[in-house]
Amino acid sequence: MTLMMPFCEVMAKKYAPAIRSLVANKLYREFNRSEVEIAKMMGLTQPAVSHYIHLRRGSKMITKLLSEPDVKNAIYLLAKAINEGMEEDVIIDRYCEICKVIRKKLHKEETT
Repeated sequence: MTLMMPFCEVMAKKYAPAIRSLVANKLYREFNRSEVEIAKMMGLTQPAVSHYIHLRRGSKMITKLLSEPDVKNAIYLLAKAINEGMEEDVIIDRYCEICKVIRKKLHKEETT
């Protein structure tokens, strides 16, 4: 018997580091935020942000995520919401949208 892993667990292990890396890079490169500012906005440490910006974390799935325009757009919207200091509920909804798109478009390809 094979134990099925819930998609949220797959998301946390496989995709979340790449999403954090892409969001940190958008905030750093497109919104001109410092690593310290990004760390505060994302609830991370500055060294973690540095790892994400320099692709030392999350790099395995980045190309796959960026290959899907809907995911790329959803990541931009998440970074924009974080940059603008939107309410936590809005930011969480943006994360959920990314998850839905990945599940629908990318993860489905892997499991078929």
